Amino acid sequence: DAPALWKGPLRHHHDFAADDDAIEVKTTLSGEDLVVHVHGLDQLEPPTGGTLALAHLRVDPLADSGRSVPDLADQLSARDPGGRIRSLLAACGFSDEHRESYEAMRFEIVEERWYLVDENFPRLTASSFPGGQVPVGLDDFQYTLDLGVVGAPTLDEAAVDEILARLAT
Repeated sequence: DAPALWKGPLRHHHDFAADDDAIEVKTTLSGEDLVVHVHGLDQLEPPTGGTLALAHLRVDPLADSGRSVPDLADQLSARDPGGRIRSLLAACGFSDEHRESYEAMRFEIVEERWYLVDENFPRLTASSFPGGQVPVGLDDFQYTLDLGVVGAPTLDEAAVDEILARLAT
């Protein structure tokens, strides 16, 4: 069901979303710190009455044993007879005509952290402002979040599996 749940390329505020649950994915390089970039006040806002998980992946871009974007595109396309994945990849700027240049860069996930984004998780949302209203004249919110110092607990594997199962139902 991942193709139906992947909303990020369609300019949705969450990368994966179902009715009541969503996942936002942030990726950084392994040699960098844990700072991620948040785009907009709604990116870390859980769906009304639902839950939002933040998945942070650190990748090694020099991994000989890693996978390329075309490798992943082929794997996902094989599971998607309707072709939605190829359309979503095109919306992200991926094109098979540039396949060779994409093949040269391989990535390996070296660390994965998941967080529950709730009222205790540090973030900016419309509710951060008095009365839940963004003051007139403020717009285009972008900010950085240092996951290395947020103090929010990471989710264990069982909690992540539960979130993924709930999203897929």
